[in-house]
Amino acid sequence: MYLKKADEVADSEPEEDRRSSAQEKIACVYADLKEWERAREIVNKIKNPFDKSFGLCMLAHALVASAQNDLASQLVREAETLVDTIEPPHQAGVLDDIAKVYISLGDCERLTKPGEEQYR
Repeated sequence: MYLKKADEVADSEPEEDRRSSAQEKIACVYADLKEWERAREIVNKIKNPFDKSFGLCMLAHALVASAQNDLASQLVREAETLVDTIEPPHQAGVLDDIAKVYISLGDCERLTKPGEEQYR
């Protein structure tokens, strides 16, 4: 009941950054409840690329903790595609989130893989 109401309130927020931030928080709660599909639906509604990438990484971490590594890998790759759409001062935080997901996936090789210059 409360989550549904929170989702409705977030959807009705006219200011995009506030709406995205609220949706990110709601997605976190669904991830905590292991309601992966609903968490993903909420993350998909987020328009702000910074908040969306954080939401994707947060969900990917929760999936790794539940041994859902394939889906976690898909989400972190999607977060990677958003890096160039995020303002440079905020890219470092996003890249840090992405790196932490790869570490939790045990894919440390990905952190130093050729092609990383796309983020410079």
